[in-house]
Amino acid sequence: MYVLPNMDLWKGRTDSLIDKDEFRIHQIVKDNQTTSVNNTCGIIGFSCEEGVRRNKGRLGSKEAPNEIRKSLSSLSWHGQSADSLVDFGNIICENQQLEAAQAELGRHVEKILSKNISCYFRGRT
Repeated sequence: MYVLPNMDLWKGRTDSLIDKDEFRIHQIVKDNQTTSVNNTCGIIGFSCEEGVRRNKGRLGSKEAPNEIRKSLSSLSWHGQSADSLVDFGNIICENQQLEAAQAELGRHVEKILSKNISCYFRGRT
């Protein structure tokens, strides 16, 4: 099941409202309504612990995508001023249907890549 991004997860300290060299990640992240853009990195979460459960591991990994967003949110932004980050939400594994969730993740990654969204930033020099 696909879930839209929760933009409320992206919050944190703000050092500047105008100097992009002082921005934090929560200030540049956009929701998935963004169309094809140069210098854009996209993220999508896979909220699933079915593989862990099948292998008798320790459960809890399904919380990781949103916890990662929270942790990234206040980090300093080191991209160029034209760079951006787009949150594409999460794929959630329901009813122990791991293979179906993986297939859905693949379809969403394909859509992201078709928009020419990558994960490469030049960084500031």
